Amino acid sequence: MPSPESSTALLVLDFQAGLTEKPFAKAALGKAVQAVEAARRQGLLVVYSRVGFRSGYSDVASWNPVFGPYAAQNLLPVGASKLAPELSPAEAEPVVVKSRFSPFAGTDLTVVLRSQGISEIAVAGISTSGVVLAAFLHAENEDLPVTVLKDACGDPDEQLHDTLVEHLFPRSAVVTAVDDWQPSQTQSGSAVR
Repeated sequence: MPSPESSTALLVLDFQAGLTEKPFAKAALGKAVQAVEAARRQGLLVVYSRVGFRSGYSDVASWNPVFGPYAAQNLLPVGASKLAPELSPAEAEPVVVKSRFSPFAGTDLTVVLRSQGISEIAVAGISTSGVVLAAFLHAENEDLPVTVLKDACGDPDEQLHDTLVEHLFPRSAVVTAVDDWQPSQTQSGSAVR
């Protein structure tokens, strides 16, 4: 459980077995492991997400250009989605199962964060242009301060990753490396940034 003084949660998004073995994801995985260890040492809430679908893919529209092929080809049957073994959640660390890019869409992530008094999030994830971007946009629209851990994010398109972390995210988020991350430990008002 997070410490009562903590107002920051670390979101570890879509580091799934198979995906983390791809070249673009390997370095991000190592940095995500480092971020999780740092978060645990500081008593922060760590929340994971993974993609998963209902039996029969009733939560996927056949015309969805990204997830429709998963249903048509049964690419991710129930129980097939697993987090990379390097990122095994501790007993009290929630895992959100999602069927879209956003870890907030159709999940209980907001309820988990609110119930734990979280007022700021740090994000690590694969891919930068998918789940990380979706989490960033949701948090920005909810006035939830975001820190993007740029080296704990990866994308198959390296140029797109660089554009997001160098130009888009800094408009309204803190963008930093895991080694330089200083999470908030306050509960009063807005989080220290």
